[in-house]
Amino acid sequence: MRICKVCNITKSLAEFGKDKGCKLGHRHQCKTCRALKDAVYSKKRVLTHDHVKRKYNSTYMRKYGITLDAVNELKANQQSKCLICHNDYKLYVDHCHTTGEVRGLLCNNCNTGLGMFGDSIDNLRGAIAYLNKGN
Repeated sequence: MRICKVCNITKSLAEFGKDKGCKLGHRHQCKTCRALKDAVYSKKRVLTHDHVKRKYNSTYMRKYGITLDAVNELKANQQSKCLICHNDYKLYVDHCHTTGEVRGLLCNNCNTGLGMFGDSIDNLRGAIAYLNKGN
């Protein structure tokens, strides 16, 4: 028998989830109280997700003039892969620094690389020629 720390009702150990870290090998709260806590937590997570979605919507709109839905559509069209290296790392919005136009989604390495080369095709060709000399 064990007393639930939440509802303060004495219940059999079968009413408590197992937890090797606890002295008796069972949780301090009964399965019913745990389920209620988990339900409340899940509801909070959905609210938090909506909050995050609003934040990203405003960030994407301010920086690139597009919505989170547009970013998600780009991601789906690209099969969640970087347009340059085709890896499925976390993707970032790539845009032309001159026009501000969104070009697609790239991984951090490829997006940073383009930026370091100043979005210059000539600089990238020079880098390719340099790499080819090494072979």
